[in-house]
Amino acid sequence: MYYAEAGKASKTELHFEIVYDVVRHERVLLGRSIPRLSEFTLDKKIAKRSNDTIGNALTGGKQLTREQLRIALEQKKIKADGIRLAYLIMNAELDGIICSGPRLGKQFTYALLEERVSSVRALDREDALFAFAQRYFASRGPATVKDFSAWSGLSMADAKAGVANLPNRFVKEKMNEQEYYFIPKHIGNNNKIQDSFLMPDYDEYGMGYRDRGALLVSKTDLLQFRGENPAYNRMIIINGKIEGTWKRTIKNNTVNVETVPFRPLSKTKRQLLDKCIKAYCSFIVPAGSHVP
Repeated sequence: MYYAEAGKASKTELHFEIVYDVVRHERVLLGRSIPRLSEFTLDKKIAKRSNDTIGNALTGGKQLTREQLRIALEQKKIKADGIRLAYLIMNAELDGIICSGPRLGKQFTYALLEERVSSVRALDREDALFAFAQRYFASRGPATVKDFSAWSGLSMADAKAGVANLPNRFVKEKMNEQEYYFIPKHIGNNNKIQDSFLMPDYDEYGMGYRDRGALLVSKTDLLQFRGENPAYNRMIIINGKIEGTWKRTIKNNTVNVETVPFRPLSKTKRQLLDKCIKAYCSFIVPAGSHVP
């Protein structure tokens, strides 16, 4: 176990223009409303009224919490309680109306996408698929078409159409009966590559792929999760492979990091893990950490 005095990290506000660019194009690609609309009697008319209400409430550089958006919707006689509110907000996000705003204390806020992110060039469906596929395989390759489909939410037909137009700098190689697409890069002995770290929940290192078998040291490691998806847990990554799980607790201004390896670690791997934990503690406490 490792401990560190909890400190305040500096807040950096990032504008992920490329990500939001893709989201807008995804709206063109998917052409669909939020799932399970009928379960909450959320037809297209109500969805549009909701989007208009949320947009008007946020106009002028405002950032509102979920509760504040609920109040604005109900003032317009739009029922927005429980899971129904979540779906209305999700719909506004998928339609490119809203995005995340700055924190308000411990609460998340929403802001107008058009006001928070600079405008982008509109793409037709074919060009959007092409751009989407390029960005996915350039950042996450080697990956398969199924990986792309699962990650993006696109149909296999759309995913294949995007892959079919990949430029020549992308290559296709068949490994273990599957076709992988990627941009070849000479890595060599690059000490800057981080292949050992404490992976957080929902990290793209796992979430970016449908088949995550390459992350496992052994297929029997799946038994450790009792049927759960390993990408949804905090993983210990050593030399690019999942070697166990970890968790942290914060109490009385102290951070406690506990690790649970799947198997006894070699001396070298144990040293790598210790280095990862110390790096994490140093991130929480830039001035230094205490390891009892």
